[in-house]
Amino acid sequence: MFSTLNLYILRLWAMPFVVIFVLINAIFLIRKVSIWLPILVEHEAPMQLTLSLFVSMMPMDMVMTIPIAFFFALIKLVLDLQGSSELDVMYAGGQSILNILAPVFWAGVLLTFVMFLLTLQLVPMGKVFSHNISAKLNALNAAPSFEPQRFINDIDDMVFYFDGKNSDGSYAHFMLTDSRSKTGEVVTYFSEKAVLSRVDTGLVVSLFSGSQLIGEKDQLRSVKFSNYDIVVPLTESKRYLELGPNKPPGYMDAFSLFHALSLDNVTPAHIANWHFRWVLALSVLVLFCYAVPISLRAKRSKQGAVFLFASLVMWAINQTEMIVFRKTELGLLPWWSLWLVLALFVVIGLWLLWMVQQRGVILFKRMKRTS
Repeated sequence: MFSTLNLYILRLWAMPFVVIFVLINAIFLIRKVSIWLPILVEHEAPMQLTLSLFVSMMPMDMVMTIPIAFFFALIKLVLDLQGSSELDVMYAGGQSILNILAPVFWAGVLLTFVMFLLTLQLVPMGKVFSHNISAKLNALNAAPSFEPQRFINDIDDMVFYFDGKNSDGSYAHFMLTDSRSKTGEVVTYFSEKAVLSRVDTGLVVSLFSGSQLIGEKDQLRSVKFSNYDIVVPLTESKRYLELGPNKPPGYMDAFSLFHALSLDNVTPAHIANWHFRWVLALSVLVLFCYAVPISLRAKRSKQGAVFLFASLVMWAINQTEMIVFRKTELGLLPWWSLWLVLALFVVIGLWLLWMVQQRGVILFKRMKRTS
């Protein structure tokens, strides 16, 4: 069970973690809304489809926000303890810095398991889901760009024509030629007005007060109607394909990717994606090794400089891992390069931890001996 000190430290860390996590995710969400909202409005996307799109992107954001929130919440915790001299009191009570921060370390272990779930399963599932939703949105907007008194054939095997628009926004004197029949029979529709609407399945053309002509020459047949709907399944268009079983490695869940590694046609991209997901999930524990040494500083130094330096360190670690991953994905580096870089960062972080455990702060100069 946690002691009173452990619970106190955990509470001091948890509050900034939650605030930073929620704040950064809110910023990401606002940015996505600003990008996607005009597109969603233009596509007249249903509300359910819109919400599903944003929910599917959340795991991708959480992979970034969890390490960031953990890292900076831990730095703030140590800075606050040091600034209020509580850290000195704990040292005087026989506690070491690692003993003091043990509950935060175990919280980092728990977050690492959450990261494993995200990187191995939820992120690729979310990427596939958001891609397929984007395909549906494109299909919803795949209707031809209508211009009055012009024959439009933007959709395969269909031709549209109309004179203009009525006051209610409907199309006046609408004509549609449909040659999608497997028998090759051409069907032509004439109507006084038409209304076009977009649904999940594609485009619906609602015709009012018109007639239907079927066949040609001697086989021509005519049928009158008061209301007639024609469904154009635009989602089946080759231009807007959803991802199927043969997905790129970045879109495969853990089970599919692991199975692909056993096949003969496995590529460097498959191998790189598999190992990078594990390396990425361990970023929380790697950052723990750096957060403690960075935050333990001379009391007169400014906190702003600490956070700036911490941001640079985190950026350097992330960019190095991403560069190695890209080169591994292209086959320019072996797969173990990802683990070699991770091991290098861990060794440096553990050395810094050892240094602050022994000396209290990071010191790169030897102490001069007094005679």
